[in-house]
Amino acid sequence: MKNLELISGWNALYGPPNLPANIVQQWSSTLNSLKTNQKWLESVKMRGAIPSVMSPQESRVFIAEQFKTYRDLLPYFQ
Repeated sequence: MKNLELISGWNALYGPPNLPANIVQQWSSTLNSLKTNQKWLESVKMRGAIPSVMSPQESRVFIAEQFKTYRDLLPYFQ
C-alpha cells in the first residue's frame, strides 16, 4: 500500500477549545522537559515506542498530515 509507512501509533494531550495561552504554555513547557528526562526516555523506548515531544504548532501539522493519510487510505478498506 502506498504511504503505509506514514501510519504510526501516537498520542497527544488535548485541551478544550480556547484554552488560555498560559495553560497551553505551561503544559508545553512541562512536556518539553521530557526530552531530556532519561527515565522517561528509557521507559518509552522500553515499550518499543519512539520518544517524541512536539510543540503545539508541530502537533497541529502532524495531526493534519495523519488525518490526510488515514483519509486517503480509507478507499482501500471499503
